[in-house]
Amino acid sequence: MAVTVTHDLTTLYTGNEAFGGASTSSTAMPSRFGSSCLAVTTDRGIEHRSGSVTPFSLVGRTIYSWLAGPATLETKDNGGIRIVIGDGTNTRAYFVGGYGHKAFMSGGWNCYTLNGDSLPTQFAQIDGSAQPNLSNISVVGFGFNHPGKAVGGALNTFASICRVGTGLIITGGTAGDPGTFQDIFDLDESTSNAWGIIERLGEGLWGSQGRLTFGSTSANSYFMDRDATLYFSDILSGANFYELNVQGSASHTNVFQLGTKLGSGDSAVGANGCNIINGGAGLKVDFTDNNIDTLIYGTNFSYVSNGILFGTKTDNETISCNFDQSGKVSPGSAVFRNCTFSATTDDNYNGSAVLWNNNINISNCTFNAHSHASNNPAAIEHPAAGVFDYNTLMFSGNDIDVRNTSGGAVVISAVGGSNPDQAKTTGDTTIQVSASLTLSGIVAGSRVRILAHGTTTV
Repeated sequence: MAVTVTHDLTTLYTGNEAFGGASTSSTAMPSRFGSSCLAVTTDRGIEHRSGSVTPFSLVGRTIYSWLAGPATLETKDNGGIRIVIGDGTNTRAYFVGGYGHKAFMSGGWNCYTLNGDSLPTQFAQIDGSAQPNLSNISVVGFGFNHPGKAVGGALNTFASICRVGTGLIITGGTAGDPGTFQDIFDLDESTSNAWGIIERLGEGLWGSQGRLTFGSTSANSYFMDRDATLYFSDILSGANFYELNVQGSASHTNVFQLGTKLGSGDSAVGANGCNIINGGAGLKVDFTDNNIDTLIYGTNFSYVSNGILFGTKTDNETISCNFDQSGKVSPGSAVFRNCTFSATTDDNYNGSAVLWNNNINISNCTFNAHSHASNNPAAIEHPAAGVFDYNTLMFSGNDIDVRNTSGGAVVISAVGGSNPDQAKTTGDTTIQVSASLTLSGIVAGSRVRILAHGTTTV
């Protein structure tokens, strides 16, 4: 195994010892974690089981609960599967699943989630009359609504390990044996771990329902994958919950690479890249740590609504990547070549696809279809005044090509065929288009002057 995975998850209960009035069984259902699970008979009605835990905050965090029941459970709308939380006064069973509802699956088990920043609107009030205090949860459990008969009174609804936290930290790997998404899944799938964060959805297709952090602050690490898709699940979660982060250390080497680089210089292209897709309420990709090498080739970022941030490390590379229907990209000082930015979702007032900076290194890129019915997002935003070169930057179908939010003058020197439209700029912005002029047959001693069009101004 090339990688080591740690986490920030706190265990609330397991199926290896009795909890909340439910007994353990090592035979009624193959265990998802450890050697046993909690087993309950749910017969033509609703069963809730809950117990006391060390108080914790659910704010900004998610409960991950492995549960299993018969196919005849009620639907999610009718509370087929529930996660119970309480503060000692108020207790609710929130509806998180049921018949026909997809959740992360392993061996007949499903990992259901409850996010403190986006609670389901459907629930059963068990104690009290209000929502529990999410900053001081002291009661946790599970529930089932089974309209069918438990034949012979058999055990038919089960619970395994339940944890609370945000996600995983992926370290380890070398250049010769880098970590991959497959490695993370293999560890998650183990009955010794069962975190419920990573699921295999198909060949090279991975689902995540938690934050992922790559790299180490105390050791070397190397993660590299190709031709893979990472989909952040559409579970009910807070708009700021999902993150993909990298981290490193000045005294260690940490590499995070997606895809492969072919060629060099401005003509380099990326191949065999990955797809990073957000299906949830929000996702942020954070590459700002300058102690890690981020090498992103031929990769698609889709619906990354909370932005994609790069640091000031000048040898980090982003080549042949697509940023589609995502939030603002802050390139930092990374090398950006042959990339496409389309239909930014940073469409609020002053929104833009790319945030310019004085040390930006971007060329041979395309900006398409940044448009909104009323808010008019821009392709590029300039927060500082100055004179800047656009080198082979192509614009098409944007409400605004250049938004000047500096409060001063911005002068764009468009070279290499760059085509920002002066009519699609805001603020004190000037587009200067460079052209090559070749004069031949000039007699020695001649004087040549270039005048501004329609004037006598040199």
